[in-house]
Amino acid sequence: MLVRHTYSGLTLTGIMHLVLGGFCFASSLVAFNTKRWFGRQLLYSPYYGVNTEELPYISAVFGCIASLWVMVVGIFGMIVGKNSISPIHSMKLKITYMILSILSASVFAHTGIGAFASHALWLRYHNPTRLYILFSLAAFAMVVEFVLSIVSSSLLCCCSINEQNVWVSTNQTAEFINPASDMNVAPAIGYPPNVVPAYEPVQEKHGFEMKCP
Repeated sequence: MLVRHTYSGLTLTGIMHLVLGGFCFASSLVAFNTKRWFGRQLLYSPYYGVNTEELPYISAVFGCIASLWVMVVGIFGMIVGKNSISPIHSMKLKITYMILSILSASVFAHTGIGAFASHALWLRYHNPTRLYILFSLAAFAMVVEFVLSIVSSSLLCCCSINEQNVWVSTNQTAEFINPASDMNVAPAIGYPPNVVPAYEPVQEKHGFEMKCP
């Protein structure tokens, strides 16, 4: 039962990865458009110079790469959460999903946070509109992605431990069903009231006398 709930949690985290990645990817596409719009405006602005024109493009590229990575992590999470494939392929997918989640938390989430936060700050001071709110939300989504990647890795560890426990319990149950070969105890046989046993083992009789003096 616990393993089943763990697979449901993996499916849920995969969907959340995909939603966050899709939102950030759409925000990065908007960032490319803002670069072209501000590029035309900066030609008439001697104060900001030409160097600041490339900042939105660079942040949009890094934000797009981080968003695509998060979407790939979400797709793998949904595939792993199905629990309808062979154990060998399931283990390979779990290892892949764990590696992707760890890389997302350690590299790509921080990259997305820096890209979208810098883009939001650039728009805040170079644009009279409130478009910076969109990229602030994208940066916050990457913060959520960082936490979610850690949760996904933890669920994968718990899922592996639970499956190992179930396997060990099954083997122990199978061993208890089979009686041990070195036990020198005769099986208990029930006789009807009008039937007298023809032979009674001596060892069993002495064992009964020793237990009940």
